[in-house]
Amino acid sequence: MGMIKWQRIYESMLATPLQPRHVVGAHLASVVLHLVAACGVYTLVMVPFGVFEAWWSPFLAFGAQVLCGTAFATLVYAFSTRVRSEQAFGVLFRLGVFPLFLFSGAFFPVTNLGDVGAWLARLTPLWHGVNLSRMLALDNVTWWVAGVNVAVLAALAVLGWRWSVSGLAKRMIT
Repeated sequence: MGMIKWQRIYESMLATPLQPRHVVGAHLASVVLHLVAACGVYTLVMVPFGVFEAWWSPFLAFGAQVLCGTAFATLVYAFSTRVRSEQAFGVLFRLGVFPLFLFSGAFFPVTNLGDVGAWLARLTPLWHGVNLSRMLALDNVTWWVAGVNVAVLAALAVLGWRWSVSGLAKRMIT
């Protein structure tokens, strides 16, 4: 939002031959690079503590974490291209990110939420990322569930990408 509204950097970028998809791609590539660095450090810190059960677990869990972060990055980018005020981010975090974080299964099993709560938690995108990362780290993989987790996260990343490009195009060009 800062690059759209306050610093107006995107405005100058789009005055060149760049298209909104180029700007979105470059920005999200930067975000993914940051995700790779953060997840890489996190994974390297966990390895000496014996968290991973198989030799391949750190690599696949790392990929799952980057995929989950990418899915959320594209969705938040799409959201930020459509809002007009920074107060919308407070609402997003209070009503979106924080509940997802609490009910993702990261702190306690979602089965503690009861049948309906667990079913609802499994519909959230963060649960898919947490579940996938945990399965891969602990070498307790149910491959069809992992496939569903990857498919959901990849679909959200693609959907977020499309919404980001269309949102930036509507906001900056029209």
